[in-house]
Amino acid sequence: MSIRFENLTYYYNDPENLVFRNLSVDLPGGLTSLVGQNGTGKTTFMLLAGGRIMPQEGTVFLSGIDTREMSSEDERNKLASFVYQNMEFEADETVGELLKIVFESGSHNPEEKNLIDDLVGAFELGTLLNRPFQKTSKGEMQKINIAFSLLYGSKTIMMDEPVFALENHWKDRVLEYLKNYVHDKHINLYYSIHELDLSRKYSDNGILFFKNGSIASGPADRLFTKEKVEEAYQVPSELLYKRESLFRDHLLKPANPKDYENFEGSVKVYE
Repeated sequence: MSIRFENLTYYYNDPENLVFRNLSVDLPGGLTSLVGQNGTGKTTFMLLAGGRIMPQEGTVFLSGIDTREMSSEDERNKLASFVYQNMEFEADETVGELLKIVFESGSHNPEEKNLIDDLVGAFELGTLLNRPFQKTSKGEMQKINIAFSLLYGSKTIMMDEPVFALENHWKDRVLEYLKNYVHDKHINLYYSIHELDLSRKYSDNGILFFKNGSIASGPADRLFTKEKVEEAYQVPSELLYKRESLFRDHLLKPANPKDYENFEGSVKVYE
């Protein structure tokens, strides 16, 4: 397994704001979606798995390395890159220049430089290459950030709601590309998402987060059953889409640790 949690406990600021307690789980590989209501710890889970935050107790092993013992930020980034929700940054360079910089600073073989052209074509970035990054739209920026994470060449990639700002046809195109990329490059990619139909369609595996703190993981086609999804979201499946659509405005705002509710974390694994 690429990522393992051992007896992990994590809370925000003080033990009263508990997120996970004594959590032990081997994360599935391939393309894995994280699904569950807001406030059930999906973003926190990925931040821990990618070594961006450290647990108060227990250990996270990323590619066999204790995340506390990573010697540098560069080591951490090459093991696991991260695409955050609403990811924006200041840059004077054009989109084309940034794509080249990210590729050259990552861990891909220089002979794989055709990956830049492949991503430009797949995500239709050609008309943006000479445009400053800051002058792109929300959806364009999201596709560019996804391209950055792939160009960097990490063995594990974390994506927090990577397709939320995209039009529906682009959600399918991007997730299809990601699934093929994961299989071709033999890497692991974990992403949170609210569209269950897309999660079932494109994910190899899934992790389902329940409001009471339990977590279930396994093959997506066996995990995301009507019964399990209704249990996780606490609403009938026919009302689920309507309820999840109410979260869209929330998803367009930066993540805030105060949004997470307290709960204990236990694990149930579906083989």
